[in-house]
Amino acid sequence: MDTLFELMAIAAPPGQEEPVLAWCRERWAGLGAEVTITPIGNVVAHVQGNGPRSLLQGHADEIGFVVRSVDARGFVWLADGQGSSRSFHARYPVGQPALILTRTGCVPGIFAIATGHILSTRDDRGADLADSASTIFVDIGASSREEAEALGVHVGAGVIWNPATQRLGTRFTGKAIDNRVALALMTHVLLDLDPVDLTYDLTMAATVQEEIGLVGAQSLGGADRFDLAIAIDNGPIADY
Repeated sequence: MDTLFELMAIAAPPGQEEPVLAWCRERWAGLGAEVTITPIGNVVAHVQGNGPRSLLQGHADEIGFVVRSVDARGFVWLADGQGSSRSFHARYPVGQPALILTRTGCVPGIFAIATGHILSTRDDRGADLADSASTIFVDIGASSREEAEALGVHVGAGVIWNPATQRLGTRFTGKAIDNRVALALMTHVLLDLDPVDLTYDLTMAATVQEEIGLVGAQSLGGADRFDLAIAIDNGPIADY
């Protein structure tokens, strides 16, 4: 669990996965794997074995937003960082901690939305604003655009949901469980395997930009061939 919590603490939205990738490079190489970096940025670890060529894959990025603009009051307005047209209920993250990843460091804030007393439910085209990331902003405590920019906030900066990781009985909650679970599991595979008696040839990959279209995974699949491939990810369940 410590490995997972360590990975969850790292901020890495699509296109800004380097801190997680650096963690994988160092840890996996230290556990005896031969580690390489693909042209697109995937971290690939190989352990020689006797048997089918097998791949374990998990993505390094996490769901995020992108700074769309900073208004005169210092509020940071957002766009969907996943590049998708999937419905998004803008009220989900409201009141939750946010973290803006700038070129010079990280700026904390709180996700916010205009109160229902004044917020229109429809935009000029008649679309439901509750399904749009463009209706939420981040309050970083700035009083002007200049003050926000002085903190390093800029258009195009990545923004993540940033709650604390905590245990809830036998379960836990926090950010980036999708998909640091996969990277933690693969790390423990390396910890537990015996390379002397390995009956398969193992490749593990931490891939980039899954949240905006499986970019790293598609690149990996087109560059090599495996007898067995397992993509490790997580999603909704109802069987407990």
